[in-house]
Order: sequence, then structure tokens, then C-alpha cells
Amino acid sequence: MAAFATVDELENRLKDMDVSDEERIVMAAALDDASDLVRAEGLASWQPGSAPPICRVIVLNACARHIRLLEGAIT
Repeated sequence: MAAFATVDELENRLKDMDVSDEERIVMAAALDDASDLVRAEGLASWQPGSAPPICRVIVLNACARHIRLLEGAIT
């Protein structure tokens, strides 16, 4: 199923970071995983256009934290 947010939207939340192509791949996987977790707690049938807007916010915030933690562990 499609993620509730895009890599570009997540990258916009991380404006202070320079994001590599490899990191974009990690970001896409994180968005998919976070979206699946939201569906597990909500409705499995939710799609990006039909889910409550808060789903997108939750996914973006969780993924931004995840990417920042990875960045901190690597540098």
C-alpha cells in the first residue's frame, strides 16, 4: 500500500539536513513502515487520500525522528 507521505514531504521536514540518494531510500522504507503501523492501529484499508489527516502528520513526525536518530548515530 502507498505511504501516507512522500519522501519529498519528509525531506522538507528535514531542511537542516543534506539528504543523499541512499538516505532517500531509507526514508522511503521508513515512510512505508510507519504507514503500515498507522494502518495496524486504525483501518487496514486506509489510503493516503481517504485516511484522517493526522495519519500523515504522525507518519512524517515519526520518520523525521527516525532519520535524525540515524544521522546522529552515524556522525
